[in-house]
Amino acid sequence: AKQAAAQLEAFLEAELARLGLPGSALALVGFSQGCMMALYAGLRRQAAPAAILGYSGALLAAEALAGEIACRPPVLLVHGEADEVVPVAASRAAEATLRAAGVPVESLYRPGLAHGIDEPGLAAGARVLARAFGAAPQA
Repeated sequence: AKQAAAQLEAFLEAELARLGLPGSALALVGFSQGCMMALYAGLRRQAAPAAILGYSGALLAAEALAGEIACRPPVLLVHGEADEVVPVAASRAAEATLRAAGVPVESLYRPGLAHGIDEPGLAAGARVLARAFGAAPQA
């Protein structure tokens, strides 16, 4: 994760610079392994992203987070309770670890949802992004 996070960070910094945007103009959104990378890299960024949205993932290197965390952006975790690929317990554990580290975290656990994203999960993400960027979500 550390090597992939370094590559992701370099890419994000290059894109932000190319577009002339500050780090606060960035939100990280990921599904499954993408969620794992968004959480791992996003919480270790020097410039906090506006938000991190994690769908059906887990928190990698949770035991190292307290010593490595560099920012505390708002985080949304969404997970299906019927997920057999990444069990919902992974998001519940991530939520507890993030709260303990002082990260503002919201969670949405979806009964009957397997390893996927549904409309309520998308709507929750839209609300978090609208709040992070100061806009009203579109209906």
